[in-house]
Amino acid sequence: MAGSRTSTGFYVLKKALFDAAVSVFQTSAPEFEQNWGRAIRARGQWANWVGGDTDQQPGPFAPTKPRDETLRVQVEFWAVRSGPIGAAREAEEYLYDRVGELEEYVRENTTLGGVARHCFLSRIEVDTLSYQAKDTTGYTAGVGLEFEGRVRITG
Repeated sequence: MAGSRTSTGFYVLKKALFDAAVSVFQTSAPEFEQNWGRAIRARGQWANWVGGDTDQQPGPFAPTKPRDETLRVQVEFWAVRSGPIGAAREAEEYLYDRVGELEEYVRENTTLGGVARHCFLSRIEVDTLSYQAKDTTGYTAGVGLEFEGRVRITG
């Protein structure tokens, strides 16, 4: 991705990852909703494609010399399951299946169609919470992911 600005590079990487997730889950898990930004759902399973950050590594001192940029995109996967303690495991397993599918896609398509020189899943964080609503008890599982992409800026 030559000649991009920082904000543009981040947007392009986030869009490529979002589009990949929509495509991957379209057949395997059509019920897994993708949200651009943060949304909260009462039931079901969804992903929130949230923020991230970027930083540039300085290159040689010259106006046309390239420099490298690291882009990080954060996403949250959520699943809600009603029921006893086993529901917590079911919610987490559902999310790990989705994470595995998306990670496999990114491993096989490391440039995401030329958007990055290299992209990979760099961080996973998991949390499971119990909830009680009216007469229902259940569990909400959340998985936070961070994808890291490397691009070279020229010009």
